[in-house]
Amino acid sequence: MRKIIIGLFTGVLFGWIVWNIFLRNVDENYVLPAGYTGGVFVLFNETKGEGANTRDGVRIYSIPKDGVLRTSSKQQRGGRDVKYYYADGTQLRYLWPSDIIWELCEAEPDFWSDSIFVFAGRTSEKVHWFCVGSPVDKERLATEALAFLNEMNSQTTILEEGDSVGKVVRNPIFTSEE
Repeated sequence: MRKIIIGLFTGVLFGWIVWNIFLRNVDENYVLPAGYTGGVFVLFNETKGEGANTRDGVRIYSIPKDGVLRTSSKQQRGGRDVKYYYADGTQLRYLWPSDIIWELCEAEPDFWSDSIFVFAGRTSEKVHWFCVGSPVDKERLATEALAFLNEMNSQTTILEEGDSVGKVVRNPIFTSEE
């Protein structure tokens, strides 16, 4: 019994060490201009972009007023904490698709119309995008964000085949082909 406990402890310790040394990435904070609502687009591996600032071991991405940040930093994959803030320090909550807030917004849209959240984010090798605003405006914000991505993609390839939402291989939203 003692060997089993020691073996389990050793395995957990080894797993924790591997996770923290090799698989865990640097946490990220996205700082938005005060009162900003709309789509936010972080374009990675941009030759003319600046690298992300790092403070206390956290990458800080300061989003400009137009919502588009070009950075020379490489997009991270894997585990990390991602937080969203306004420049005044107010933290914004990320709404997951299963969040109860979506149901509450449908039941009482007027109550939630002034509430600001982060939602609909997606990530690829070259871009991380998300919407900031009221869940009541989710359709409009997501449509505007996808239109912007489509326009950007027609100028330069920021989304490649397979980079779209989920495991969709060829999504016409992200291509100029019909």
